[in-house]
Formats: sequence, C-alpha cells, structure tokens
Amino acid sequence: RYWRDWSSDVCSSDLFREGRLNVLYSNNPSFISYARVDEENKAVVIINTSAQLQKGVITLVPGLNLKAGRAYELHDLFYDLKSTDVRKQSTVLPRYQYTAAHLINQGLYVELGAFDAHIFLVEHGPGSKLTGRVKHVLKLAFPAPRLRVPARSGLSHFWRALAGGE
Repeated sequence: RYWRDWSSDVCSSDLFREGRLNVLYSNNPSFISYARVDEENKAVVIINTSAQLQKGVITLVPGLNLKAGRAYELHDLFYDLKSTDVRKQSTVLPRYQYTAAHLINQGLYVELGAFDAHIFLVEHGPGSKLTGRVKHVLKLAFPAPRLRVPARSGLSHFWRALAGGE
C-alpha cells in the first residue's frame, strides 16, 4: 500500500503525467531505463529486473538534453525506500553530483540489487526548487515511513509482488 500511495503521488506530477518518455540505453539487458522530460524538469528511472545484483552504464544522451559546462544533481527518490543495510553502503547516497561532461561522455554507472530501482530527479547544480517541492509533497503525503522491509530483502519483495510473485 505504501508503494502504491507513494508512486501514485509522485507519478501524478506533471512531469510523470505529461513529460516526454525517452528510452535510455544500457549495456546491461537486465536494466529497464527511461527518462521523463518536460520543458523544465527531468527524471530518470532505472529498474533492475533481475533477481541478481546488476552493474552497468546508462547512456543519458540523447534522452536527456544536458547542457555542456553545467553541473547536475541526481536526487534518488527511491533512497528512503531502500533497506537500512543498502543505505549504509558507501556508494548508495540520496543524491549524486556530476558534471555534464561526465554524464554526456561516460553515462551513469549504476549498481542495483535484485529488483531494486533508482528514480532520479535531475537538476542543475545544488539546491534546485524541484527537489524541494517534491520532497514537501512526499512529506505531506507520508509523514512517517510506513514501509517495513526486511533488511536483507531490500525492495525485491515489492517488485515480485508487482509482478504477481508474492
């Protein structure tokens, strides 16, 4: 129920309802990745469809219109839904900073556990207004985490449940 409420709230934003859907390419066939883009906002969704840890690179261009010379922050909206053990890993952060040159030339390297996902809001530089608005809406809708996920299973049981496996 928490996932359904959360996804309904996030996906009801203009970006997820009206933004263009652009497929993003990966060197890992277990990843489903796409970008939602409107005139002002960008989001990247990456899903590991495998029951195994997967690593790979997501090519963001031409799916995202990134401007050379700028810095970008990627805010992971899925971070709070990850298990405590996953969040303790040094490579798992609520936000990442990259130069446009890095994202354009090298893409985005990701490691995702079984059936895990990233939903990134992509913003210019630190502290953009979009993240604040989305976080405010999420806090109003979900004042306290109601999700109880066993530490060792992460989000895998949610993806299996969505696929009808549990």
